[in-house]
Amino acid sequence: MRIGKKGFTLVEVIVSLAIMTIVAGSVGAFIVAGNNSYLRGNKELTLQEEAQLAANQMIDLIIDVEKDINFTPDHTGTAVDLDGSTAKDAAGNEITTAHVSELRLVNNENTYMIRWQGNASGDYATANQVYLYEVKNTTDADGNLVVGDPATATPALMAEHVTSFSVDLSQVKDKRKVILNMTFTYQDRSYDIAETIKLRNDLEKTGTAYAWISALTIDPPSATLPQGKIQQFTYNLSGDAEAVAKGVTWSVSYASGANCKSTINQDGILKVDDEETIGTNVLVVKCTAKADTSMVAYAYVTVEERLIDSISITPKDVEVVRGKSQAFECTLTGKESAVAQGVKWKVTYADGSTTTFSTMPNVSDLINTLNISKSESIGVKVLKVTCMANADTTKSDSAYVTVTAVAGQFQAELIRNVMKPYSYTENGIKKMGWSVDLECLTAWADYDVYPQIVNWEVLEDGVPNPKGYSFEDTTPASRYKQLLKCSNNINKTITVRATVKLSATITVHPEVTVDIPNLLTIDSSDKPYIDGNQFVLSRNSMVTCTLKNYSGDMSKVTWKITNDIEEGLAQSNPVKDNFGGEVGLSRRVGFSRNITSDGLGDYESNLVIDKAVTGFADSEVDYAATRSVFPTAKGETVGVYAKWYINWKEEHVLTLAAFDDNDNEIASTYLLIPRCTFYFSEGNRYYNLNKNDYKHDGWQNGVYDKKVYVDLYGFETGQGAFKTGDKGLKVIGSLVAGGTETLKSGTYIDPNIHCDTRVNDKNETVFTYMIHLYIDREEKNDTLFVTFSDSRVKGDSGEEGGHVSYQKPERALTIFWR
Repeated sequence: MRIGKKGFTLVEVIVSLAIMTIVAGSVGAFIVAGNNSYLRGNKELTLQEEAQLAANQMIDLIIDVEKDINFTPDHTGTAVDLDGSTAKDAAGNEITTAHVSELRLVNNENTYMIRWQGNASGDYATANQVYLYEVKNTTDADGNLVVGDPATATPALMAEHVTSFSVDLSQVKDKRKVILNMTFTYQDRSYDIAETIKLRNDLEKTGTAYAWISALTIDPPSATLPQGKIQQFTYNLSGDAEAVAKGVTWSVSYASGANCKSTINQDGILKVDDEETIGTNVLVVKCTAKADTSMVAYAYVTVEERLIDSISITPKDVEVVRGKSQAFECTLTGKESAVAQGVKWKVTYADGSTTTFSTMPNVSDLINTLNISKSESIGVKVLKVTCMANADTTKSDSAYVTVTAVAGQFQAELIRNVMKPYSYTENGIKKMGWSVDLECLTAWADYDVYPQIVNWEVLEDGVPNPKGYSFEDTTPASRYKQLLKCSNNINKTITVRATVKLSATITVHPEVTVDIPNLLTIDSSDKPYIDGNQFVLSRNSMVTCTLKNYSGDMSKVTWKITNDIEEGLAQSNPVKDNFGGEVGLSRRVGFSRNITSDGLGDYESNLVIDKAVTGFADSEVDYAATRSVFPTAKGETVGVYAKWYINWKEEHVLTLAAFDDNDNEIASTYLLIPRCTFYFSEGNRYYNLNKNDYKHDGWQNGVYDKKVYVDLYGFETGQGAFKTGDKGLKVIGSLVAGGTETLKSGTYIDPNIHCDTRVNDKNETVFTYMIHLYIDREEKNDTLFVTFSDSRVKGDSGEEGGHVSYQKPERALTIFWR
């Protein structure tokens, strides 16, 4: 062995390699950084060179423009390829919704168009490019310049990577300045160009045969319309006032340029033909400036097949008795062939859940019938009937059905009873106001828990709870009545609304309109006013009115109803007073001759009323009940009387006025003749009858006899004016089972309404109407309903036997037989 000659150890080799790696990595990182810096710089240089080159070319074209320059900013257009054909995306679809901007330059001999096309909904190779179009101009026979259409030329590529392009021409007329803005983007680098160009030529002083237009746009730029529909297009044209004033022309064609079936008028209203071709952007609406036909704007229209325009169902909200049927009708509008396909009907509960009790036939007819089972649930808006167009299932309409055991079961109605003045003090001053007795008539309720009117409120012009109105007692002894005090609110029409809870789940909101008369308020000056026992005048009744605070001669005061002819209650209006004055047979309201001890006016028993007025033969009329009335009266106090045969459906608001001997009005007020309606009054809303209380208690023939009293609002039933069998009144009662059991033979009702007397809540004996109800001791239904109607109402014609038809009330009295 040779001593002193050794090689590298393994450790030395590893350390040497590590040092070389560190040095090589540092050198490599330096080289990569330098290369990246070079590439970034090269990108920026490339963008700058291309941007500057494109800008210089555009500046050269713009600066020498001779006749006109205009710019159409970013709008929807068709993208082009390098050969001028329509560009396509990777899937081969044509790009017709590209972002396009166009700058047009008009010279004496040629016209240029610089056209930028940006991104669209689909990617395509020629996006973000700028093209140059050039076309020669010509002259017409008169030597006038005819500007060429650059769109007919083959484009030349000017620049790539242009992501925005805009031209500001706001200073071109005044200062001959054009501002050019472009953004170039390549990979992650961007470069902006902003150039202000001073035109060499004054466009206002050259080319006098050419009108200057700066821009034209159309709105909307796109639309989607069904066949047969119309669309209004508008335009915005800017430039010389003279050129703008010339307006535009409109045209429409297929996208291919071929004539289409649709039309557009010169107001820009497009009418898509009923049989127009269906497709996306199938129509092109073209707007052309009259002053410069090279200035155009386009809108693209997608045409859809027209099917159903509208659908509606009637009735929309209806009440139907269990076990009965209800017809519904659907109205369709739209394309004839689509309407002919009919509809599909469906009945569900209101929440959309399925009902197995109520059914509708499976037909496509526009008229269909809902059949409600006797086992169906009762309630307000229980069922939902839906009608759906077969041709377009997105079009449907629905109606809601209230299901009842008897007609009118869930109805509630508010009526005005007595309206009269009352005195009150405001800021130490005595004034007069109006008060109104209100009553809520319910047809049914869950009387085991008792219905409660949870809220009374006043609405004036739709605004709830206005100032100056108050209810006498928010917790009255009768849950069905309220006294509304109106203080200094006069000469107004208000609405009173009640919230009535009929059961735990059923609440209704009846309303009534109240006309507040123009009562003169009295203050320290004691102005005259008209006082009275009440100002609701019922038929066959009289109200007594007195003039107060009048210092003149009361014997010379003359009373008149100033609008009786206007209201149709006095076709003739004699001017003589009631002392020997003329009596017109057609007068239905007026003043009684005297105020007698019974509070009623005197009458002439031999007064004959023509059948054309009453509807009944002479022998059928109780003339003592008609009483003579006169057009005027004199004195401090008068009685105003309304005849019994005023149509029950009519409501009249009379103006009662007092005049002095010079025919100057002293004071006036209103009298209300309300519509008539039957109802079961307070204390007769329902009856709880315990079967065990009546067993073996002297029943005759095994039935229980119960008297049911009926009141009549708007008609005075007292003083025997109507006797049993009187032809003027035919009210028929009926009895309906509240359950599914058939009524026993001994359960029935005397159909005739009888006249009777009873003691009212003021301990007064009054005349009223009464029905006899008989219940069989073996009756199985635990709920019965008493209903009534005016038998003179027959069918839908409105007339029977030559006299007018009245009304058919729908309200029910509940009998609990338990």
